[in-house]
Amino acid sequence: MTRKTKKMLFAAGLILPAFAMLCLTIITPLVNIIWMSFHDYSLLNIKNIKWNQFKNYTVRFREKEFWNSFLRTIIYVTATVAVQFVLGMAGALPFNKKFPRRDFMRGVIFLPRTISTPILGGGLVGGGRRGRKKKKRGISGVWFFFLCGSV
Repeated sequence: MTRKTKKMLFAAGLILPAFAMLCLTIITPLVNIIWMSFHDYSLLNIKNIKWNQFKNYTVRFREKEFWNSFLRTIIYVTATVAVQFVLGMAGALPFNKKFPRRDFMRGVIFLPRTISTPILGGGLVGGGRRGRKKKKRGISGVWFFFLCGSV
C-alpha cells in the first residue's frame, strides 16, 4: 500500500463514525418520513397501511391554509435571516479594525461558545461530584453530550 492510500484509509476511518451517526439520526428518519408520506395510515390501526401515491400531497396543495402557512413561513424566514445577517455584520465589522485589546475582546465574545461544551459535558457525565462517592455514569448523559456537542 502506498502512503497516499494509507492516508486515505485513515481519513475514511475517521469520517466513518460521524457519517454513521449522521445516517442514523438524520438520513434514516428523513427517508422514513418521505416513505410514510406516500401512504394512508392511522396510528390506531398501524397494520392497515395503504399506498395512496400522491394523494396526501394533492389534497394539501389544494388547501388555502397550506399556501397561507407556506407564505407566512417564507416571509418569516426571509425577515429573520435578513435581520440576523445585518445585526451580525454590524457586530462583527468593528472587530475587523485595529484597536487596543481587540484580540482580548474577540476572545470574550467567543468564550461562551467555547466553554459551553466542557460545562455541559461535565454536568451530564458526572463531573462536579468531587470529594463524594462516585456515582456510576449514566449512558444517557454520555450520549446526550456526544450528540449535542456545543450548545
